[in-house]
Amino acid sequence: SSDLLIMPYAPGSLLLSVSGSKWRDPFHQAPPLPSVWWWITGALLLGTLIGVTAYLIFRRQLKHRTRALETEIAERLRVEAALSASESRYRLLAETAQDIILLHDPDNRLLYVNPAGLRFVGLSLEQIMGRSFFEFLCPEYFPLVEARNAQRASDVRDKFRYELEFFDKDRNRIPLEINSVPVVLDNVITAVLVVARDITERRRSEVAIRERNRDLTVLNNIISAAARSSDPVEILGILCATLAKAFDLPQAAATLLKPEQEMAVVVAEYLTPGRPSALGTAIPLKQQVAEQMLATKQPLYISDAQTDSRISLSQEEAKRRGVVSLFLVPIIVHGQLLSTLGLDALEHRDYTEADFDLIRNAAAAAGQAIEAANLKQELLKHAQELELVVGQRTEALRHALNQAQAADRAKSQFISNVSHELRTPLTSIRVFLELLHVGHPEQHLHYLESLSRETLRLQTLIENILTISRLDLGKVRINLQPVDLNALLRTLVIDRQRLFEERALELLMETSALPEIQADASLIEQVATNLLTNAMNYTPSGGKVSLITALCEFDGESWVTFSVGDTGPGIPLEEQGHLFERFYRGDAARTSAAAGTGLGLSICKEIIDLHGGRITLVSAPGSGAAFTVWLPVTQDWHGWDEGSSGSRSAATSKDSVRPITD
Repeated sequence: SSDLLIMPYAPGSLLLSVSGSKWRDPFHQAPPLPSVWWWITGALLLGTLIGVTAYLIFRRQLKHRTRALETEIAERLRVEAALSASESRYRLLAETAQDIILLHDPDNRLLYVNPAGLRFVGLSLEQIMGRSFFEFLCPEYFPLVEARNAQRASDVRDKFRYELEFFDKDRNRIPLEINSVPVVLDNVITAVLVVARDITERRRSEVAIRERNRDLTVLNNIISAAARSSDPVEILGILCATLAKAFDLPQAAATLLKPEQEMAVVVAEYLTPGRPSALGTAIPLKQQVAEQMLATKQPLYISDAQTDSRISLSQEEAKRRGVVSLFLVPIIVHGQLLSTLGLDALEHRDYTEADFDLIRNAAAAAGQAIEAANLKQELLKHAQELELVVGQRTEALRHALNQAQAADRAKSQFISNVSHELRTPLTSIRVFLELLHVGHPEQHLHYLESLSRETLRLQTLIENILTISRLDLGKVRINLQPVDLNALLRTLVIDRQRLFEERALELLMETSALPEIQADASLIEQVATNLLTNAMNYTPSGGKVSLITALCEFDGESWVTFSVGDTGPGIPLEEQGHLFERFYRGDAARTSAAAGTGLGLSICKEIIDLHGGRITLVSAPGSGAAFTVWLPVTQDWHGWDEGSSGSRSAATSKDSVRPITD
């Protein structure tokens, strides 16, 4: 069949052509149709086209909208399933949570409580629904919660976190940490979600931590005090203050025990303003509480110090200071009870086991601190003593060195003096022997007499040198026997009377009643002979020599004395310091014809030293000299050492002393 073609011919017109017909140019072959017809036909065709197009567009949009609705429905179904699953999970979490989860309305009426909350209050959900939140809150927290509710009313988005205490099913107060979140709909609070957690253990841990910090602070203060101070009383004062502040006590006191006096004395304390002091108070040890602490060395708690019979002797003091509870703690040093610490409370006060441990540890730390302080003091004392000993030893070594050097010099001087003294008589003997050969025969008798004198002088010198040597070597042993000093000296005076008369000297003796003494008679006789010979040699003709005995008291001791005095020239003051030096001879000896070696007085001194005695001198130039020998009645010679006897022998106060030669 033929196809109908509709082709545009002119604006608003169509050209109809049949297939199979010969094609003719429409612009030249077909005559134009009337214009109205063409316009109507075009409008119909255009409307049809627009309608089809609109239908196709609507159909496509409907298809897309259908797909979108299907997707939205599927998403909603998925979300609803997820919400249902989430609700199940959150409900399961709420039902199985250990924390308390509850919901209450703005008027604090409970809408929901999870099983943990129901177990806490011991009620069922039906029993608790609609009841007020405040029924289970401890009353002192009402103002806090009401203030938070008022604050939330001004800002619905506020979330609060705080700690409250609630009553559990047994009406015990349990601390809970509260997290409160409002449920808001259209900017209006419709409910409040509360999650509460039991913080009992946390609070216990916090208390334990605070107690531990307190313990460390107390112990650190005591240890620091030990490092700063070496005074036990100061350490006890710090212990009292530290523990009293740690336990908020008005007063505390520490004592030092004095067992020999059967009491303990308060030496340190801590007081808050207005409290009466107890310093210096003596607490008797003859009471049960003291005896118990001395025996057990353990702390003792007294709940009522004013009525407890164990401290009957201290109850008046307890009443004066208003003490009710008393905690006594021993302080041990070197295993011995040194001190006690008393913690006073003005009302009944209970102490926990942790408090007991702290107080015991603080007392132990104080004991260690006091022990360290005592050790420090002992070490300081030992160091001072050691320093003193070292100083003394150093001084002794210096003195020994000086003595050794002096001895060496004395040895050299002694050898020089001996050589000089020996040379003089030997030279004289040699000269006189030569004169016997070459001199006049009529002078031989004179030469022989001179030889005899020089030989005697040489013999005396050698004997004195030997005596000095024996004394230096300690080979002279005294033979102590009872000696009647008056009888010994009287015999000596009688034997020397003729010799003094030949020199026109008067020898006088005056005695006193004397007890017998322990002495070596031969050595005492040698001393007296030396002193009498010296007095005779230095007293001019017509002079007097006296020998006087006496019994004297000096420094609380009894002494037998004999004095040899003369009317000679006396001894200058500047020579007195050399009086007992060996081979020393003063100006009077060097300018006179008196014989001597300078050893006699030195020998006398050393003999008297061996007897524990001393020699003193009273002399002035032109007034003669008087030597006094002091011998102890009782032979307690330990009171005199070599230095003291020597110094006493040479010392003569302000009177002069002249050297005496034999």
